[in-house]
Amino acid sequence: MVNNSGSEWRKWDFHVHTPYSILNNNYGFDPYTDVDEKKFDEFVQKLFLKALECNIQAIGITDYFVIDGYKRIKECYLECPAKMETLFPNEEIRKQVEKIYIFPNIEVRLNTFVGEKANAVNYHIIFSDSLSAQIIEENFLHRLTFQQDAGDDKPLTKYNIEEYGKSIRENNGNKGSDFLIGLKHVTVSSENILEILRSNAFGGKYFITVPVDEDLSAISWKGRDYSSRKNIYQQCHFYMTSNAGTASWALANVEKEERIREFGSIKPCIWGSDAHEYKRMFKPADNKYCWIKAEPTFDGLRQILYEPEARVCIQKEVPDSKKDYLVIDSVEIVHDDFFKQVIPLNSGLNTIIGGRSSGKSILLGCIARLCGSEKMIKEQNQEYDSYIDDIVSKSALYWKDGLEPQKRKIDFFPQGYIIDFASKNKGENQRKELIEPLLREEQQYCDGLDVLQDFYSTHTGILHTQYSRFCVLRQECRELKEKLDGYGSKAGIESEIHKIENQIKALRETMTDKLDEAQEKLFEAQKLEIATLEYQIEKANEDIRRLQFPSVRDVFSDVALDIDGVSESVMVLVDDAFKAVVDTSSKEWILRLDGIIGELKDKVTVARNSINSIKSDSNFVKAERLFEKNKEYQDLSKSLSEEQGKMKLIIDTEQILTDKIIQTGQCLQELVDKHVEFYQKDKEFCDMVNMQHGDISITARLTFKSEIYQGLVESYFHGRAKNNYGIFDYHFTDLQTYKKHIKTVMNNLLCEKCQYTLKRSTTIDKVAEELITQNFFSIEYDIQYQGDNLNSMSEGKKSFVILRLLLDFSKNNYPILIDQPEDDLDNRAIYHELVQYLRDKKGVRQIILVTHNPNIVVGADAEEVIVANQNGIHNENPESKKFCYRTGALEESFNNEKQECILYQYGIREHVCEILEGGKDAFRIREQKYNLSE
Repeated sequence: MVNNSGSEWRKWDFHVHTPYSILNNNYGFDPYTDVDEKKFDEFVQKLFLKALECNIQAIGITDYFVIDGYKRIKECYLECPAKMETLFPNEEIRKQVEKIYIFPNIEVRLNTFVGEKANAVNYHIIFSDSLSAQIIEENFLHRLTFQQDAGDDKPLTKYNIEEYGKSIRENNGNKGSDFLIGLKHVTVSSENILEILRSNAFGGKYFITVPVDEDLSAISWKGRDYSSRKNIYQQCHFYMTSNAGTASWALANVEKEERIREFGSIKPCIWGSDAHEYKRMFKPADNKYCWIKAEPTFDGLRQILYEPEARVCIQKEVPDSKKDYLVIDSVEIVHDDFFKQVIPLNSGLNTIIGGRSSGKSILLGCIARLCGSEKMIKEQNQEYDSYIDDIVSKSALYWKDGLEPQKRKIDFFPQGYIIDFASKNKGENQRKELIEPLLREEQQYCDGLDVLQDFYSTHTGILHTQYSRFCVLRQECRELKEKLDGYGSKAGIESEIHKIENQIKALRETMTDKLDEAQEKLFEAQKLEIATLEYQIEKANEDIRRLQFPSVRDVFSDVALDIDGVSESVMVLVDDAFKAVVDTSSKEWILRLDGIIGELKDKVTVARNSINSIKSDSNFVKAERLFEKNKEYQDLSKSLSEEQGKMKLIIDTEQILTDKIIQTGQCLQELVDKHVEFYQKDKEFCDMVNMQHGDISITARLTFKSEIYQGLVESYFHGRAKNNYGIFDYHFTDLQTYKKHIKTVMNNLLCEKCQYTLKRSTTIDKVAEELITQNFFSIEYDIQYQGDNLNSMSEGKKSFVILRLLLDFSKNNYPILIDQPEDDLDNRAIYHELVQYLRDKKGVRQIILVTHNPNIVVGADAEEVIVANQNGIHNENPESKKFCYRTGALEESFNNEKQECILYQYGIREHVCEILEGGKDAFRIREQKYNLSE
């Protein structure tokens, strides 16, 4: 028995007439009268070759009131190997033809007449191929009756139809064969049909369908014939229509319970080409093909009753839209412990079932490892992981796109992974590991996180640099204060200057040869101007000296560029561009720097020229010569200049100190402003985050990390000191009060005398720098599910929400592998949500999961079931290998105990019921979901 990938989307055509449909036969011959067998051979050839050409895998062989066409195809062709070999000599084509599923579709007309033309309603009965044509003919068709004359009911046999036609032709003169005339007038009752079908012979082996958009639609739901239309609708298992509006109405998405009460069940819709000629074969109107996701069997068809929304679709293209490169096609396990086999996989939901230690998780782990997952298959079980690695070393995995086996991304959740993840992700870094990778899939959030990361990486450095600048300014203030202290008392120097000035004044009054008052004032001004110019020359020369330091001139030599995540080839281009910019900037810098130095030298030259000009002035020369002759005057004048020089130094230094103090205060304010930028940047990001997917939402909020703040305080501040109470008792309320608090703490720390009591091993600078450069804020994420916060949920419910987060908020569509997800759930309601979630998710992503719960397998309508078995007594595997697997669809059902291997003794349905506790109940619930009674 060959493994298969279960329920796949396949094209079915429910409505292809044979030449035996003589009411409307455009095939060019009448099989009832034409004895040339080759014409029917041609029909059979074209029927199957066109089916292969159109990729049709199931055909409803249709005729009016008879089963002759189906019977002849089945008995004279498909069951006759020699005939098939003659018609299809190519063995490969013949095998494909023999795989096409055909089933009888008998079309009758009811004695219910509708519309202005009083047309009879068309009514189709689809039979299981397990019933022979003879049984259908004798036990159904021949037991039906039609009314030939009032009160004269005749069995629906070919002879009686011909007699009826003959009678009509004799009375009315109609043209055509007696059989044709009879068929045109024969009608039957739906009550008669149902009475026969509901007998034991046909129980569960038939389906009824009507083309609801033909004559039946002429009956108003509000008219007097409403009950007739309703009764026919109730009798149907399916509706035959390609109208999207009718199909939507039939599924009753918003009123299922009401529709079930009125019509007995939810009705899926089917369609066919209604071909009466070769050119219409398998060419439905508007190319609306009927796709059914099931095995091409009668039981496969039955699945659309249980899953009317998911198992049937009428459209041009195949409903499965998954990309081939995102679907695992098969895995081949090669190992001494395993029966060598290829395990095909479905693009939808694949469930792996089996008894204890049957190799379920091993298979899933092998698939995960072959895809490239490096997660531990079983937590803290290195031996198990090594066993998996040994298996996959010779095994292979194939993707549906047909490219060479290769590792690709998957989402893999080993057993217990989700609940372990849920229990571990608590505390300060709440869910960051979970949420931020999901945020990065949205460009705006990805950009926002990148901005934050760049900000964090640079801003702390900026704060440290700013604090270093603050320390330099503060040290310069201290040095200036020390200089002022070294210059002496400002008041004492002022007093000494007044004293000397009075002495010089008294001496001048005794001098015979002296300057007049105007000349003396000019001389004093000239001396002051020379002193000022000499000071300017001194400062300019100092500036020139400093600007010529190598550290200033070569400032660009140490500039480096470091960018993470950029490819090597791009980085080469970036480096070249950066070096070019640095080289240009360096040359420009030297050029401008030399220009500034030149300007300073010019100022020195101008100042010296000015001094020379003053010293050559006649008044200055006269005064200098006059005062040089008086020794006492010279001494006093020299002392006055010295004291005035000291005073000028004090005044200049005081001004510099004042400026430095202002700069220091501004620097501290900038530090505080930059420090709170942590809050502002984080808050901007938090306000931006608002992700919603269905009933799950993710938002961000900013929190103050009290434990980090208190930890810093307790590390450096003495806890018993009363002057420390304010810093120990702080609680964050808002940004403004926090900013005020930080500034107060910094001021109290860094004032001339620290206002706090620090621990002995602590320095003020260490505390201040760590305080001002530390980010005390944290972004935390809130996850809401149906109005509840994740933190308030039980571990099981939390696990389900986290699973949904990982899958729903991800834009990735690569395969999902889960090992026993039900183990992580602790609530029945949440479990049912998981089933519904799997049903929804499998439409967009391939899912492979291990489970021991039948409701996941059956309730989620798994497209493929993989049965795992470990060799043992009464559980033999082929070649007695330890592990073996069999795959198939849920609808596969049989019992063949003659097979030696347990896996091949039963169909998939039987294995599900046997292995999984509650399997039978799960099937029963599924089959009654949309139906009052089967």
